[in-house]
Amino acid sequence: MIIAVTGLNTAAEPEAGFGVLQSLSGGGAGHDRLIGFAYQPLDAGLFHSGLMHRAYVVPPPKTDRMAFLKRITLVKKKRGLDVLIPALDDEMELFVDMAPQLRAAGIAVLLPSGKSLRELQSEMYRQIGKQQAAAGNDEQDDPPVLPPALVKNPVSEQTAMDAAVPDYFSVAVVANSQSRIVAIASVRKLLISRYGGTWMALTVDNHEFLGVAEEVVTSTAWQGALTIDVARNRQGEQYLSGFHPTFPDWIGLARGAGANLPAVLIDLIKKKRIRGVAQTAPGKVWIRSSIDLVTDLNHFGDISLNGEMTYDQK
Repeated sequence: MIIAVTGLNTAAEPEAGFGVLQSLSGGGAGHDRLIGFAYQPLDAGLFHSGLMHRAYVVPPPKTDRMAFLKRITLVKKKRGLDVLIPALDDEMELFVDMAPQLRAAGIAVLLPSGKSLRELQSEMYRQIGKQQAAAGNDEQDDPPVLPPALVKNPVSEQTAMDAAVPDYFSVAVVANSQSRIVAIASVRKLLISRYGGTWMALTVDNHEFLGVAEEVVTSTAWQGALTIDVARNRQGEQYLSGFHPTFPDWIGLARGAGANLPAVLIDLIKKKRIRGVAQTAPGKVWIRSSIDLVTDLNHFGDISLNGEMTYDQK
């Protein structure tokens, strides 16, 4: 099986696609072959050797959907393409709309429905309302915990938010077509960038968040990958502070902690029977580090001029 993943930017705020490819290349994907879809030739993930077998620069679907579909259909015809995993939040709605066309072309996806996406957005607004009501009743007048996308100036807001909310958690799940969770990973974020990116995380007990995750998945009739952000204030109150219809940027930690969520997603697409719930073990620390890459000019030329690059000759 040939699996494609988007989201290869590993610059200041690394995208989840890199971690998804790491998870699939590191085990659980059997003899599957991995390819990356980048939206520009400067995405640093393109130049990590050993991460994938082949990479392509493709038109961004949010700017030219038809060109994107034409490009990946050509990739499938020339080289093969069986599964596509979108890894960026802002492209998910587009992929949900394109799902019938992708399946018609023989490219499998496991995505929520458009209705599920709308229900998830509605749930986010309900959570914001709860937080604002709680803040209004709080004698200390703590500000509500807003998701990063709704904070207009993350830099100036950071001090106030840190004072009110000392603990940030993130829960990643995979749900099957019956909206049942089959894999879960929960972390406490120990180091966060000013724009919400995770740079250090610690796996925690999943049972504390499994019930909340099941409620969200069931109420939205979700299937596929989902990430839930949870904030806990100094009074011990928890709020759902964000939803992401994709894997999180720290997803590589899940495989190292015993639950390879991207591999579980592929198993669902392959129609494999999954028993129980795959869960990460608590106490595993994940640290993001910056590294320097040295590559040949020909590699950059291949991806820039030809729009594709091969990492092996098999």
